[in-house]
Amino acid sequence: MPESRREIMNKIGIILLGLSGIIPFGGLFSSPPDLMLLVYTLFVALVLFRRRIRRAVERIPLPPSLQFIIFSVVSGWIGEVCAWSGAYAERSAHPALLHPQLIPDLVLAIGFYAGWAAGWLILFLFCRVSVAGVFITTGIFGVFVEQDGAIAKMVWNQFSAHPLLAAWLALCVFAVYGSLICNGYLPVRDLLHRRHPRFAWLKKAGVELACRYLKYPVAVALMWLGILLVFSAVSWLAGHLGLIPPPRPIYEHPFF
Repeated sequence: MPESRREIMNKIGIILLGLSGIIPFGGLFSSPPDLMLLVYTLFVALVLFRRRIRRAVERIPLPPSLQFIIFSVVSGWIGEVCAWSGAYAERSAHPALLHPQLIPDLVLAIGFYAGWAAGWLILFLFCRVSVAGVFITTGIFGVFVEQDGAIAKMVWNQFSAHPLLAAWLALCVFAVYGSLICNGYLPVRDLLHRRHPRFAWLKKAGVELACRYLKYPVAVALMWLGILLVFSAVSWLAGHLGLIPPPRPIYEHPFF
């Protein structure tokens, strides 16, 4: 029986997605090497092997919410190590990191990415969200918050003179941020929504309608709130435990 048009388009989409996951490896040959887009390659791998990964995740004896937070933090750690490696190879005087030294950076990253995940978890209690929806929302959010808005400003300033370069920069940041949280979400999406069904009274309360039209703006607000609360708490605790030393040059003190 000949394949339907939808099946053919799905196969083409999978092939294109797989090919897009190869592009970040080109950063290995730049000087200094740029590893950040490898988190997108990880996302592509998770999409391609999602059924096997989800079956494996179902056997983990932890609540799906906790798995989501852990996976999101691990994904964030991978991104931070990639960013730190590039900054260290470049001997950057002002690296775009949470902290120039790797260990404090990873400690602070717990609060940053757990805060993101906590914000999404609140939304998941009330709304179903697709992986694409999480990716696009977080990706756009990342373009505007990366380096405290400096990237968005750079893209805007460069767009008239160098539109392709500006678009590529925005696309790279978008892909990295979207991947960071989706690498944690994709393995547990079905489990999260299975364990947290929408309550029947939500329809009467009008929340279902709000989920349909307002869930993504609410997600952005919850991400901000999650970062503000969880990151602040982790920073305070880590500082009191002596885990966050004063920033020093990355090439003189790479780890702590």
